[in-house]
Amino acid sequence: MYNKEVQTVCAGLTRIDKETLSQGQCDNLEMNKESFRYLKDEQLCRLNLGMQEYRIPQGVQTPFVTHQEHSVRSSFLKTGTKFSNFIHEEHQSNGGALVLHAYMDELSFLSPVEMERFAEEFLALSFSENDKNAAYYALAIVHGAAAYLPDFLDYFAFNFPNTPVKMEILGKKDIETTTISNFHSQVRTL
Repeated sequence: MYNKEVQTVCAGLTRIDKETLSQGQCDNLEMNKESFRYLKDEQLCRLNLGMQEYRIPQGVQTPFVTHQEHSVRSSFLKTGTKFSNFIHEEHQSNGGALVLHAYMDELSFLSPVEMERFAEEFLALSFSENDKNAAYYALAIVHGAAAYLPDFLDYFAFNFPNTPVKMEILGKKDIETTTISNFHSQVRTL
């Protein structure tokens, strides 16, 4: 079930179809104007203006996004560069920090050369500072970029089982030393 906030105009989820509008069956003039606006926006979405080379291939299913992720993805950072559509800026309501976001499902259609250029631009923005040498962004995230990496706990437990690990049980002051394979088995049984 999809929430109304995350449904986009480009998904074709308009309120009234073209036949109903052309037959004049809408009583409310305001509803009629709004529906025409939705249909116009939907037609522009289908044209994919300016994004032909980054169009999602047919048959590829796009992931479901939460309301928060949808609001972040809909706010593009206007840098004036080729990759500005892939960089999203979020203004954190708790503290006012700015956070940069990029998503691998959007970036996966870039060529390796374009990916390199995007990475340079994203890192330059991530580490940019104002006149007082304070960072503009508190955090920069590329969502899904490390999806190919193995689970680190599994990796170290199976490849280096005798590595010593220090752990503290919450609420106790004792620090125990054990092997990573023992720690792995304790974590996985929880």
